[in-house]
Amino acid sequence: MPMRFSIKQLISNKIFRVLRYIQRIATLLSAILKIKEYLGDSMKKPFVVVWLICILMAPGFLVHVREINVVLQDTESPVIETWTWQQKLTEADELLKNIDLFVGEKEIPYTENRFQTVGDRIIRITQHRSDVERQLALVLLNTNTGQEKLVIVTHRGNDLISPKDMPIEIVEMPSGIRWNDWNTAFRAPDPLVIIKNKWPHMITIDSGKRKMVRNSKGKLYAVAIMEKVIEYIVYAPYSDGLHVPELTEGGQQQNKNVVIQAREYLRQHQVYSKTFPDLLVVDVPQLPDSYITILPILEHTDPSELNKEASSDSAQHAAERILVLLAANGDMAFSGTKSPKSALGQYQWTRGTWTLMRKVFPDASLPVDFVSGAGNPVFAAAAALLLHDYNLSQLVSRFGLDILDVPYIEELLQASFNGGVSRAILAQKAKEKHHLSDWLDGLKYVPIRGNAEVRGYIAKFRKLRQLGFKDSVKNLTLIPTTRSVS
Repeated sequence: MPMRFSIKQLISNKIFRVLRYIQRIATLLSAILKIKEYLGDSMKKPFVVVWLICILMAPGFLVHVREINVVLQDTESPVIETWTWQQKLTEADELLKNIDLFVGEKEIPYTENRFQTVGDRIIRITQHRSDVERQLALVLLNTNTGQEKLVIVTHRGNDLISPKDMPIEIVEMPSGIRWNDWNTAFRAPDPLVIIKNKWPHMITIDSGKRKMVRNSKGKLYAVAIMEKVIEYIVYAPYSDGLHVPELTEGGQQQNKNVVIQAREYLRQHQVYSKTFPDLLVVDVPQLPDSYITILPILEHTDPSELNKEASSDSAQHAAERILVLLAANGDMAFSGTKSPKSALGQYQWTRGTWTLMRKVFPDASLPVDFVSGAGNPVFAAAAALLLHDYNLSQLVSRFGLDILDVPYIEELLQASFNGGVSRAILAQKAKEKHHLSDWLDGLKYVPIRGNAEVRGYIAKFRKLRQLGFKDSVKNLTLIPTTRSVS
């Protein structure tokens, strides 16, 4: 039996179909607009528009589609983070700011097999040493991601105790040194590099309080009450991971800048030469910058690293190690470094020679306090230039102006800086008297202790000059390190 519909039902169904068709058209237009926003200029081409409409108008598409959701997602690309080593060193300082560490009081013995100069030979001997137990805070840099991590380790005798999930080792230096206070060299698993060390040590200071005591005559007087406190040194210790062009070149620039500032200081103070009294020290042509910039490398490398038997690569590496420390630590790179003979700072000044420079060159106004003066690289470099001038004047006084023309005049000055000008004068006299081909052989005729040290010093100097360490800085361009962080 055929179905019968009233006129009212037919009209209602028609209206519903029209409304549904309008809804689907609106959905279609919305989809086209979203696709247009994604494709951009491609939608300006007519064939693209026609192609989209044909797809969307295909049989059954409008009948079955109830809702079109267009989800557009850009292709994921790596985030490029550009950083420099100097930036990461600065960030490491922030990580270490509020870290408190433990320092013990009892000395714990340990041993090291270090190289030592004995006569004209370099031998390895076992040294018995001791130090208190202490915690160290190390900052590790992941060179792949640029992320930094803080790790606490403990130094106890011969042992370094580190977290089980982060094995850290001590690296023995070519000189045989393992424990070197704040500049101890560490190694972490690749790709991690230890870039900062917070090193605590105990010092005694005036508490600001006083107590009354009686002297032998029964008279009362006030004495300071001293107390022990922990002082921290934050330092970038050397490691092979830090041996990168940015820092070796930055160290050259730092070294050069110190000498430039030292020359400007002496010029401002109008300090005149002892060799040429009519010239300022800074204008003496026989004293170029290279005579000063080589000194930190000479003073802080070991004879075993830069002797004539050392390969060019290992010698270059040793010299550049000093440049890395200069770049990473700036003015404090060697400010607290003291030798067994109490020579201090970047240029290893002794108290007696510092006092001599203050006496010979009063117009230079070098600091009275030896530690603050020798520990300041600019003052120390200025004093080094003054000492070279003073030693040059002594050589000229003994041998006349002809000594300025000998091809090894710089060697005589560097030997004088290391072992005193009297030794250099006696060696030169022996060379002339015995017709020696090498002035250094004249040291065998010099009855002064310490000749072996001077021989080792000049051997290092000759190796450095052989490697080309003369012009300190040439067209340096620091290139930031770039890493992809996904």
